[in-house]
Amino acid sequence: MGRVKNIAEKKKKAHIYSGGSGGGTKGPEKLDKRNEEKPCPYCDRTFKQVERLRNHIKTKHQDEENEEKNDNQAKTEEKKSEVTMDVGSKGGYYTQKTPKMFLHEWCQKHKRPTPKYRSKRLDENRWTCKVVLLDPKDKDKTKVFYLDKE
Repeated sequence: MGRVKNIAEKKKKAHIYSGGSGGGTKGPEKLDKRNEEKPCPYCDRTFKQVERLRNHIKTKHQDEENEEKNDNQAKTEEKKSEVTMDVGSKGGYYTQKTPKMFLHEWCQKHKRPTPKYRSKRLDENRWTCKVVLLDPKDKDKTKVFYLDKE
């Protein structure tokens, strides 16, 4: 009495539809994931249910899981501590945001166009830079800054 009358409808509901990113016009493709076996990454056991695999890893392979997490954390910390270079800077390498990046983010936040930079060499060791912040609505509010002016 609690049984579904239409078995075909029940089977249709069990299907998982993909996003159809193949670019075709025929629509999403049906994928049946009911009988897929998920292997344990640490031993040779396989599971038909994802939750059972998770419980198995938690109980039987907790040490390996912790080691893997620690390795991943160490790798992300190494990446963070690496020296990064600002794309548009000629000055060299930076470990944090450059003033140019702060200004660029400020312009994006206030919906202004990207600033225009014009650098000029004064002598062998000295440079100067002109920064123009355009105002899209009022040209009188356009701001011009000169950096390293003596």
